[in-house]
Amino acid sequence: MKTLTRSLAALFFSLFLLACTDEERAVWPAVELSFSPAINASTRAFEGVYPADEPFTVWAFALPGDKRWDSNAADAAPLAEGCSVEFNGEGWVPVPAVEWPRENNLTCFAVAPGGIASGFSLMDGITIEDFDATSGIQPMFAGPIADCTAYNTQGCIVLPFVHALSKVEFCVRSVSDSTIIVKSLTVDGVKYKGCFASLPFPHWEPDDEKMCVEFCSEPLVAGRVAKSVGVQMLMGQRIDCKVVLLVDVIDKKGDIVEPGRRIEVPVFVDLWSAGKYNRYVLNLTASSAYTDSDVLKRFDI
Repeated sequence: MKTLTRSLAALFFSLFLLACTDEERAVWPAVELSFSPAINASTRAFEGVYPADEPFTVWAFALPGDKRWDSNAADAAPLAEGCSVEFNGEGWVPVPAVEWPRENNLTCFAVAPGGIASGFSLMDGITIEDFDATSGIQPMFAGPIADCTAYNTQGCIVLPFVHALSKVEFCVRSVSDSTIIVKSLTVDGVKYKGCFASLPFPHWEPDDEKMCVEFCSEPLVAGRVAKSVGVQMLMGQRIDCKVVLLVDVIDKKGDIVEPGRRIEVPVFVDLWSAGKYNRYVLNLTASSAYTDSDVLKRFDI
């Protein structure tokens, strides 16, 4: 009798589990995949809002709910490969639409803008080939956004985009009794062509081609408080560059001592990393320029 009671209890419990599973399937059916793109909050590009008229490209991979990307990435099944995502007036959706089976967890990678020549591999993540930093395009990437569930996301995955280029800013301040007007600030020997990979960490592999980059767009009077000369978005690289300023030095009488005096920063070696903001403050005298360790700052873009 006890054996029969246990068997009936086990049967009822199994039927209960099946009923719950069927109910869950009714409540949580497969959903269409969508995205919510965002840009790192501290960046000034696009004023921190992803532009609605700029499609991006997504790679999405599915794993069973009991597996995780960190240890099972090689077993993941591609759900969307190089898929264009566009804003349809209500949200960001793949074109064509992609169905997200609710029993699978998704891991996503993305690159923007959508028209850039890009790819993906498990080893290198997002890749950008043969990029020219003078093109005016500012590539961004996102991911891995790992182990997303349909239950927690309601089918909409947030993609926080990070800039692939480095933001470089030069500021000047005067430590001279003379008035110093900065007319040009150039950095020579900057590499501007190369390839990008987001894994195992975001990095560029620049080619050997180099250029001179001008930061000063208009004459600037250097004061006691640091002022920005200019900002450029440049390819990540280890630099050993020549920084040259052309200045007018004006004495206390208001006379130009020497128009277009050339001032060179003695040593300028640093690392520009993908997605970082490098800000340099140059202290100017009438004949020299130098940096202090306390005025070299780096931030996430």
